[in-house]
Amino acid sequence: MPIPGPAELIVLLVIVLIIFGPGKLPDIGNAV
Repeated sequence: MPIPGPAELIVLLVIVLIIFGPGKLPDIGNAV
């Protein structure tokens, strides 16, 4: 696995937002 750069992290964050929705962000933050 290559180390993700800022662009990959932004894309990943957008995908997570689309899948889980902004309302789930606090739950994800607490899980991490």
